[in-house]
Amino acid sequence: MAEPNFQEQLERLEEIVRRLEAPDLDLDAALKLFEEGVERLRQARERLTAAEAKVRQVLATHAGIVFSREALLSKIWRGDTFVIQQHHARSLHWDLRLERDGVLVSWAVPRGLPKDPARNHLAVHTEDHPMEYADFHGEIPAGEYGAGRMTIYDKGTYTTEKWRDREVIVVLRGEHVQREHARGEGGLAIHAPNHSPGRLSSGHWICARSSCCARWPSR
Repeated sequence: MAEPNFQEQLERLEEIVRRLEAPDLDLDAALKLFEEGVERLRQARERLTAAEAKVRQVLATHAGIVFSREALLSKIWRGDTFVIQQHHARSLHWDLRLERDGVLVSWAVPRGLPKDPARNHLAVHTEDHPMEYADFHGEIPAGEYGAGRMTIYDKGTYTTEKWRDREVIVVLRGEHVQREHARGEGGLAIHAPNHSPGRLSSGHWICARSSCCARWPSR
């Protein structure tokens, strides 16, 4: 059986999404569709990686130009959305979310992002959220996880300076930041004192401003 081409992969993924959105879909069917979707995305990315290697080889041979993997992939999958949500749950906190590999990597920041570059604030790394959550605002019903009112404090794009298992440094660009800072940029560094090698560290991180940071939501 011939391997499906990119167009066929995309059409199947669109069909999977449509079926997952069906209101009468049972749990077993949903899990099977989800697993198939993840596998098809993995195959597509493997093919993209192979294509990237070929492009690098051609450019290096014929033009003497070698693009970095990050620069090439950033043109294909932008992946640079950020959102800061004010969350009135059991205790007021701010949720910082950065798009990464198709999900929102998230931290809960109890005291908000620090205003003073000399101060560090706690940032608790939480579970990843789906991309749809970047637009969420409203009331989470009582009895559900994170119950309470959530509003969007700021949303925009970010540039990655560093992304490692225990350290993330980004520059944020959002509407709120632009109103409060002439350059319209906010530098943010988050790092985990302790971590598990090979994956993004869970648990408590430390959040700090970098030199280009604007004023932040903070208590």
